[in-house]
Amino acid sequence: KGHAGVRDDFVRWQVLMRAAPPEFKDKIFDFDDMELRFDFVRDALKWAAGGEEARPLESYYEGYNKVPRLRRTLRAIEAFSPAFDAAALDDFLHLSAPPEKPAQEKPALSEVEGPAEAQTQEPDLQPATFDLKPEDLEPADETITTRGLGPKGQQPSREGARFFAGMEFMPIPAGKFIMGSKDDDKFAADDEKPQHTLDLPYDYFMARFPVTNAEYGVYLKAAGGEHPVSDWQKKKDHPVTRVSWQNAQKFIAWLNETQKADLPSGYLYRLPSEAEWEKAARGAYGNLYPWGDDWDPKRCNSSEIKIGGTTPVTQFSPLGDSPYGVADMSGNVWEWTRSLWDKYPYPAEIKAQLKREDENASGARAVRGGSWGNPRNVARCACRGRSNPDDFDFDLGFRVVLSPG
Repeated sequence: KGHAGVRDDFVRWQVLMRAAPPEFKDKIFDFDDMELRFDFVRDALKWAAGGEEARPLESYYEGYNKVPRLRRTLRAIEAFSPAFDAAALDDFLHLSAPPEKPAQEKPALSEVEGPAEAQTQEPDLQPATFDLKPEDLEPADETITTRGLGPKGQQPSREGARFFAGMEFMPIPAGKFIMGSKDDDKFAADDEKPQHTLDLPYDYFMARFPVTNAEYGVYLKAAGGEHPVSDWQKKKDHPVTRVSWQNAQKFIAWLNETQKADLPSGYLYRLPSEAEWEKAARGAYGNLYPWGDDWDPKRCNSSEIKIGGTTPVTQFSPLGDSPYGVADMSGNVWEWTRSLWDKYPYPAEIKAQLKREDENASGARAVRGGSWGNPRNVARCACRGRSNPDDFDFDLGFRVVLSPG
């Protein structure tokens, strides 16, 4: 019975490979981790089936909506047998022969019928310019508000979100994800390579939005000091800027001192590490942008839309959100991380990670996400920047993570 299941799975796989567009096949072969590749295929089946389970997966597979044949094929396959696992998939990719067919095996799945689909176009990898004006953009969702360090008891504006210190956080599950850029990415700098799989073996919570002018104002009212943004009262829901790494750390120290009562046991407020930031931004399967692999200038505040400054942190949500529901990870402002800037691959060993994320060490810190003054190549989730800890630029802000201490 087990052998029959594997042989049927092999037929299903061959049917899927015939229906899949080149970019889907390339994605599968690009995975260097068997388990992550298997999860991607299994999630593709959930996406094709639709329903509640498919909603968090849409950004991974949205680009394949232009190939209806792929979705029809996945729906026809519906599920592989219980014998289908990461090792079986690896065998199929390398064309290993399945076991001998036993007697009275169930009929093999036939190829899905349907008209041939139009050839998909290769993505445009050349820098593009867009003559968009602010009024061309979809208005900010007024049902989404930045509550700031406000009263407890408010309802989250995104499913699955939780509130800590009056700020909205999205849960990021433990597990592996793709970090960095492929060698053939024409936009990628050398410091983004090699692309590699990294395992973060703990759950954490990423702030859904960058810290806003209003939230930073609450901190300054308690701790004392002058707000770094002169006209912040007119831009309360914009991300705070002109905050150095040291000042961001002071804000977080204040959070840990005054807002720790409702924290999960063992967790602390921190600046995110580079790894925590990138996983929250692109998900497990290596999206080029938070919303998927296809560039869309209406989903983030980059230089293409020519706003020339910051925008409300909710302006591009939920269209520009990451697979985990985190907003504003591309454009608007660069964001501090707690990680020292260093070459890739990012260390997999915990001791090496702790050294890279040592908050008492000297050296430039990694910044991520790009800003309103940067083009699409900098808005990619894998793009890296660095700044000295005492820098406080007009396009540099931060967000908070809750991770194990």
